[in-house]
Amino acid sequence: MTVAPFVAHNVVQRWINTVLRNDPAVVAEVGTNIYPNLSPRTVTGRHLAHAFGGPNGGRVARPMRAALSQSGVFWDITAWEPGYSQQALDPVLEAVMAQLVGLDLRGTTRPFVDGDRTFGVDCDYVGPEVVPIDAAPEGVWAPVRERYAVTLRPR
Repeated sequence: MTVAPFVAHNVVQRWINTVLRNDPAVVAEVGTNIYPNLSPRTVTGRHLAHAFGGPNGGRVARPMRAALSQSGVFWDITAWEPGYSQQALDPVLEAVMAQLVGLDLRGTTRPFVDGDRTFGVDCDYVGPEVVPIDAAPEGVWAPVRERYAVTLRPR
């Protein structure tokens, strides 16, 4: 197998965007308000933002004297609710978790075609994360952040 160069961060970002935007339960909760990295200042309703959560350098696997076999990262997904009720975010975060790791919460493995390349993508739940206070759009927001481990295996 020949492995072509890829930018892991951007492949994962496109995968998360594709998976969440194609899930009816997620779309029912936030519509198309799913943003990579940061939410726009103009956002006013419930929405999701997702971004690289580390670790610096990722988690790379390369058998001795062989091509890169996989690259893993943590990916943070933050749900934002206008107001003070973090509990109002349960339906959207439960829909995200069901889509990314499966209803049985065992993690998922699926193919992802990214341009002319195909990856095997593994995703598992890691746990909750702290949302920095200065990350909020203007106004009063109740954010909740969940972390996922995403592993890309070039095919």
